[in-house]
Amino acid sequence: MPLNAVNELAFQEAYNARFVEFQLQWTVFLAAHLFKVRSHFGNLEDPQILCALGIGPIAKVATSARAAGSSESLGWDAARNGEVGTSAMSLAEMTGIPRQTVRRRLRAMEDLGWVCQSDDHLWRIVFREDGTSKLKIDLFEIHSTLVEDLGQLLIRFADLLRRHRAGAPDVTQGGNEQTRQQFSESSAA
Repeated sequence: MPLNAVNELAFQEAYNARFVEFQLQWTVFLAAHLFKVRSHFGNLEDPQILCALGIGPIAKVATSARAAGSSESLGWDAARNGEVGTSAMSLAEMTGIPRQTVRRRLRAMEDLGWVCQSDDHLWRIVFREDGTSKLKIDLFEIHSTLVEDLGQLLIRFADLLRRHRAGAPDVTQGGNEQTRQQFSESSAA
């Protein structure tokens, strides 16, 4: 059953009915990804700041595409709209990271060529004249891993939804050896 064939209430019902199975899959995915991200960045503040910084441009592109009824330009490079910037104060409020730490981390990212602060004192992701981004290039591996892991999680969720609809028994008693192995591999990386 494709995930788009499931509405939110049906998903919540299945999640609650098979809480242990869904929660195990979600927790293993989240913990493994956080381990990978921390290993890549050396901290969890930088990815939090980058996520918060990217929300504005991504939301603007998604809203524009929705209004136009088009999904043609929703690829990674679509978020390079230079009009949307975010202040260090807003980033601190969104992430819960102290403002001085946010500023220090933004300066370090600026040194890497990932972000810049404009004359209006707002921070933006840097895109080159040719539309490429050093941030995208530098984070390609961790981003690819996330997309792969997220795809696997969605497949597992779809399987759990199918099992719920079919009334299949709980498989937590041994059906999660693959999950435990993936978690062990991720935390060892």
